[in-house]
Amino acid sequence: MFKKLFGDKEAQAAIARSMEELRLKQEVNASLWGLGGTERWDADLELGIIHFSGSDGVVVSAPVQIIGTLNTDDRTWLWGWDHPSVKEPLAHAARLCRDFGKRYGLHRFMERKI
Repeated sequence: MFKKLFGDKEAQAAIARSMEELRLKQEVNASLWGLGGTERWDADLELGIIHFSGSDGVVVSAPVQIIGTLNTDDRTWLWGWDHPSVKEPLAHAARLCRDFGKRYGLHRFMERKI
């Protein structure tokens, strides 16, 4: 299944490296800021900032990117690179995903809605 979704070995290796980097970043952010256990989060899409708030009063803010959105009613995914509600600067990371898909011929990364 993994190969079917992520193509050849080079693409699979890139995904594996990305997942490990994500895991490490999440571990550090959980340790330093308590992220992962915060009570709420709010995204200001006008400013491009996400805020994580904990019960201890700590608020952590960071730049936000919108990779895409999941519609839970029909279980579809709409990529941020062609989402009518996502402003251009907030879709940069989504465009990187699309470019990755183009490079490796991964259609799920290039189809607007899946």
